[in-house]
Amino acid sequence: MANVLKNAWSMIESEMVHSVDHPDGVPVTHAVVFGVGTYPYGRDISTAAALVDLSSPIETARAIANWLIESYDNPLRPLAWVSLVVSAPAPFVYRNPVTGIDYVVPIGTTDDFENSVSAWSERAGSDAENGSIFYYCGHGLSAGVRDCTLSRSLGQKP
Repeated sequence: MANVLKNAWSMIESEMVHSVDHPDGVPVTHAVVFGVGTYPYGRDISTAAALVDLSSPIETARAIANWLIESYDNPLRPLAWVSLVVSAPAPFVYRNPVTGIDYVVPIGTTDDFENSVSAWSERAGSDAENGSIFYYCGHGLSAGVRDCTLSRSLGQKP
């Protein structure tokens, strides 16, 4: 899942920014955090979907991931995994506040959403007693009871 990038610093390229091993059979919590602040294809004014970039989702996603890793405390379902996806103007590097390891996280395309949610759902669904946290900050749409989160790919991929 993780590829080591070869450059001046060694960073891990992965959505999984934190994991804790627990004994088999112990219900755990799996979290996925999205911060989508950059919409490079949503600026085409020839479409009805001209969006401005947002700064708050990027820092909010970092803060939520930090809080989960440093402070989340549920003795019935301790934290097992935190996945992070951030759409920023440049590749987003996240430093795990406990391990100090740097991660280059996915950039928030529609494919990144599908992959992250699928992996999170599979992990959380591996035990009926598991807990799950889904956090999203960014643009969205709502029509009655139908809600939609928007990915970085808005305007590029339907």
